[in-house]
Amino acid sequence: MCIPILKKAEGTITKETLQNCWTNNSDGGGILYIKDRALHRLVELKEFDKFYEHYETALNEGGDSPMLIHFRIATSGSVIDQNAHPFIVNKNIGFIHNGVISETSYPKDANGQFLDVSDTWVFNENLKTLKGNWWDNSFILSLLNKRIGTTGNKICFLTNLGKWTILNENLGHWRDNNNVWYSNLSCEMRNYSSGYDYFHGYSGSKSGKKHQNNKWFGHSSNPPTLYNSQTVADKDKTTYDNCEICAKFIYTQKEILNNICESCFEQEYPELALATMTY
Repeated sequence: MCIPILKKAEGTITKETLQNCWTNNSDGGGILYIKDRALHRLVELKEFDKFYEHYETALNEGGDSPMLIHFRIATSGSVIDQNAHPFIVNKNIGFIHNGVISETSYPKDANGQFLDVSDTWVFNENLKTLKGNWWDNSFILSLLNKRIGTTGNKICFLTNLGKWTILNENLGHWRDNNNVWYSNLSCEMRNYSSGYDYFHGYSGSKSGKKHQNNKWFGHSSNPPTLYNSQTVADKDKTTYDNCEICAKFIYTQKEILNNICESCFEQEYPELALATMTY
């Protein structure tokens, strides 16, 4: 479910790594960088080459400051600009997010229909109500961390002055001499042999694009289907999938069938987990 990246000014990310991120999270990419103490947001939804042009622009104009990069898999809200990351809270701070923020109250239009927005969009609308330089307040940050939980969601904030903060930083991975932080391992080339996509069903191979245009979470009455089957196609024993939320390796048949580790499943879908304890 997406990959947020924090790149310090000293960090380097190869084009191949960015391509891997796009391939594995191909519902658009976005960048937040700083130029003249102002935040600048660039988004591309369709073509990697155009995204990479944005990246080169960001390096040229803001390469001496930290930047945020995000590649999305859409789990709620369509693949449109307003649901793309980064999100701008105000002129002084923006952020990117990985995961699903549970118990989100999605807004409705005048006809009672859910708006076509994501959980992160709703979270950003809530952040807009905070006053002052709340990002410098450790108590406020701790409350935000409590809101998103400590096992799945990760959020990277960046201010126009170059200050960055990562909620649940320990769930990600620092590379390039601790100059680039990745929220999960989808920056690497995936080598899937078989498995079960808990939104789209069984397939013998995976493209990395798992949830495009899926809008069940908060928008529909069609949640993931759970399967109790104790059989799964043989997998290459040297290749394992990653949990779609926390990116930890998944090994058991139950986890492989749903592409999500048991702990994340229980957190993100508590009612379903309770209804089928042996999923």
